[in-house]
Amino acid sequence: MIFSHIMIVGTIDAPTAVNSVSDNSTEYVCFSKEGRIILESKTKFDSASVVSIFDANARMICKEKLVNQMYSPKVLPKGFYTVQVSGKSKSNINKVIINQ
Repeated sequence: MIFSHIMIVGTIDAPTAVNSVSDNSTEYVCFSKEGRIILESKTKFDSASVVSIFDANARMICKEKLVNQMYSPKVLPKGFYTVQVSGKSKSNINKVIINQ
């Protein structure tokens, strides 16, 4: 088996990191702001869209259905998060750092 470890020493000064995702049905951006993970879409997410948020230990901390053009969960502690947005036929994964 091959194991990989990533260690970051120091601080990250970027207040917001933006990941832009585009597919045939929805174009959206995923970013962190003031301790929240924000998903914003130019159009409405399809009726089957679900967002799942995982912490750095791969534990699911949130799973909710997307119903409008913006998603913003409760304030999360500082850390690394994986955000998965699943629709009818596609799934996109974003990495987000919350450092505020």
